Amino acid sequence: MSWTLRSYWSLLILCCVVFVLSYFSTVNHTSSDPKGSLLTAQAILEKKTIRLDGYPDAISELPRRICEYQGHLYYYYPFGTSLIVAPFVWLDNLLGNDMAQAQDDHALQKILAALTSTLAFLLVYAMCWCYTSESSALFLSTVFVLGSSMMSTMGTALWNINVVTVLILTCVVLLIYEDKKWISTAKSYFLGFLLFAMYVVRPTAVTFAIPVLLYLLLKDRTAFIKTAIVGAIFLSGFIAFSLWEWGHWLPPYYLANQLSQSTFLSTALFGNLLSPARGLLVYSPYLGLTAIGSVVFFQRLRRQPLFWITVGWFVLHWLMISNFPRLMWWGGWSYGSRLFTEALPGMFLLTLLVWRAASQTLTFIWQRASLGMFTLAAIVAVFFNSYQGLYNPYTAAWDGVGTYNIDTYPSLLFDWKYPQFLASSTQITQRNRFYRERGLVPNVISGRQIRPTKEMREWQPGDVVTSPDIVALLDDSWYGFDPVGGARWMRGQGRIWVAMEKNAVLTLRLFPAFMNEYGMLGDEGQMSIILNGFHYDTLKVHQNKVSEVKFPLRKGINEVLLRWEAGELSLPNDPRSLAIAFYALELRAEDHEVVLSNELRALVPADFRMVPGLAILLGDGWYDFDPDWQVRWMRAKGRLWTISAKNVIGTLRLWPAAIHNNEAVGVNSKISVSINGKHVGVIQIQGEGFGEIPIPLRAGINDVFLQSETGEFYTVGDPRPLSIAFRKISIETEVGKEMNAGDVLQQVGSCYPHP
Repeated sequence: MSWTLRSYWSLLILCCVVFVLSYFSTVNHTSSDPKGSLLTAQAILEKKTIRLDGYPDAISELPRRICEYQGHLYYYYPFGTSLIVAPFVWLDNLLGNDMAQAQDDHALQKILAALTSTLAFLLVYAMCWCYTSESSALFLSTVFVLGSSMMSTMGTALWNINVVTVLILTCVVLLIYEDKKWISTAKSYFLGFLLFAMYVVRPTAVTFAIPVLLYLLLKDRTAFIKTAIVGAIFLSGFIAFSLWEWGHWLPPYYLANQLSQSTFLSTALFGNLLSPARGLLVYSPYLGLTAIGSVVFFQRLRRQPLFWITVGWFVLHWLMISNFPRLMWWGGWSYGSRLFTEALPGMFLLTLLVWRAASQTLTFIWQRASLGMFTLAAIVAVFFNSYQGLYNPYTAAWDGVGTYNIDTYPSLLFDWKYPQFLASSTQITQRNRFYRERGLVPNVISGRQIRPTKEMREWQPGDVVTSPDIVALLDDSWYGFDPVGGARWMRGQGRIWVAMEKNAVLTLRLFPAFMNEYGMLGDEGQMSIILNGFHYDTLKVHQNKVSEVKFPLRKGINEVLLRWEAGELSLPNDPRSLAIAFYALELRAEDHEVVLSNELRALVPADFRMVPGLAILLGDGWYDFDPDWQVRWMRAKGRLWTISAKNVIGTLRLWPAAIHNNEAVGVNSKISVSINGKHVGVIQIQGEGFGEIPIPLRAGINDVFLQSETGEFYTVGDPRPLSIAFRKISIETEVGKEMNAGDVLQQVGSCYPHP
């Protein structure tokens, strides 16, 4: 078949479409399992080893993808991909990029993901060109790639699936060309190397190697021997390297204990084929017509050796991925038929064989009808894989954080009421509500049960957590504890007010659950610690790993600001702006008192007084303390944010120094007192004594609002509006006057204002 200029341009345009769809996809998994592969390639180039000991900072960001052997650290997944992409990493290093940096790793992964997707498209086109017309080859190759996990999986990151799929497609094209006598069996040496290479990249490729070797054995023993010898030579070298590096025949990931007989094999077989979450025939429904055609044209197809290669390959691969009890037959948090990706070339070849048989056998009407059904199924497949899989973030959130993920509830793989391929904000919200009403609580991440600490379950925005010598208050940059996700979310920066009875060193321990990384949920990032307005440190934090930092705080009120450097994101079923969530937070003071530097003595705009279990923070309406007159002026209205560790009856006492009274300064006045928006009484102030009133305080933060009934005035030379000056203000609690929560809320209301 000859190529026309039009076919060249059409092919070029389609290649650009595949590349652009992949490169600009908004659903990315570069921080998932593929992260570490490029770093290993860089280690090979720089350190001449696959060990990652020389990259301690980068390794700390890959806790789930690192394995240790005899004191050395390795990327857990196969290093074959690292070997193949090493030239690209070398070139990227020349440009000044470093794979130890998350942003550089992400950028190169996206480029290589787009390149491998495009190369896969070209190879698929080469397959189609062997069996169909020029226009049909363009149509079918577009459907095969855009309507399968070759896009929804390969376009999201540089998985080892990407590389092995390209290698397998190359082998398939060679087999087709050999079957058509377009090349000689001298290519067997190259075929042997390819079979070895794909095994090193991804061991599951053995499901392809077995039928290919059997095919060569039955068809051409000379070709089989050549292929086997080359493969055996390279495999021997691989085994020798493994014995030298690890001390056993194969690297850890390649060992047979990755597979075992699943007790749910029938469920897995059905799920991988027809479930709404992972079913191959659901996400690429046109392959259902291939299956039907294989039965209809069996008598014609059974005489073709390539037919048996595709069938045997498919069955072996289907059985293998369904026997992944340890690795989860559904492939964990993913989308569509991801684990079937490397076997797709076989299904495409089978489709081409059926296509040719149908075009040679069916009448014109049946051909048109079959083409119509195939086209409709293809449109659905392209929508599912190239749009939903690459550009709909809700499909990624469907089994992600804060929802009912399938690692916790595998039965949801078969939920047709809320399928992943139709995920949306509304659907996920309805799904969460539906299962929450049935008692399901998705508080598991990475397969591990997380039990939040008692303090984390009880803290709410504005609540108080006390320990010896500490009262800590979360402001409204924190959200309430989420029983669904088992954690508490923070905005881009979260403030903790810490009241100290003495200067001390505090230890802040953080147990992160989820976090924003490149606009998607990730597992690592940086957090700045800012103390009383001064940057103190930048802390690297990792998902499911406790981080801690020590810092000195002064006696009084301290502002501890946590700032997430990656900013905020929005989850599909959540209107909030989120940055990072924690399973637990802990503040603990050292026993010894410390001397603070001048910088850490910097004042926050409020004064502080503390008695056991109680702290006072001045809010709006107050001026700075006047050292000349030893007083503090208040406007007509002033707030005292009062932090109480318990529900108690307190006593508010006021010692006035000067009061505005009828356009002059006097000593008599009335001050109205409200607690959390509810009026509790009036303090009558006369002479130079003090006035007092009992006030009910709830556990947490209380808004004590004072209002002078005589208004404001101005003095000569002072532009400030003034109302009353105080020598002293105190709120003290009475022993034995604790109250239950119901009594407090009845007396002081239930609102939660924040400073």
